[in-house]
This record gives sequence, C-alpha cells and structure tokens, in this order.
Amino acid sequence: MSARLELKSKNKEDQINYEIKNSINFGLLNITFIGSAELKGIRPLLAFYFEEFKISISSFPIFNKELKKPEDKKMPFFSLVGISTKDNWLCARGRGGGLAIWVKS
Repeated sequence: MSARLELKSKNKEDQINYEIKNSINFGLLNITFIGSAELKGIRPLLAFYFEEFKISISSFPIFNKELKKPEDKKMPFFSLVGISTKDNWLCARGRGGGLAIWVKS
C-alpha cells in the first residue's frame, strides 16, 4: 500500500492556485481524488476540495464520479505546521485536528 499527495501549479506565474491529487494504491487497485487548492494567509492555509473521484485497476478505470464543491465554511484545509527543505518533509494540521506528515519522494 502507498499513498501520495500531489500539488501542481495551475499556472507557472501563479503560486496561489493549485491542482491537488490525493491517491492510495493497494497493489493494482488505485483510488484517486482530484480537485483544486488555494494557498491563503501569511501562515499558509491550503484550502482544497475534490471535484472528481476515480477508482481504477492498473490503468483501467472502473469507477468515476464528479463531486460537489462544499460550502466555504465547510471547506477542508491544511494549516502548515513545519517544513524542511533539507530533509524534504512537510507537516500540516487538518481541519479536523489531525496531523499529516508528507515526505517528498
């Protein structure tokens, strides 16, 4: 099993708006959420929502569903806690209080 979070700038000059992709792989089974994200504030807050949900086996899609954007007050987010460019990790707290740590591969 592996999990992956990807952020890609929608425009090279724009360092605020991103495409976000969150995926989990269980062998050949892949579950992916794709959406939009935006950095806000001085202490970066990454607000995001998923627009699409996909399930595939290997590269063969078996399920695809469009998702509705939540109300602004219910929008999920990550609040940056710490980052290390030397060791390539990022730590953030989610809307529900959970702590997430990502390691760049």
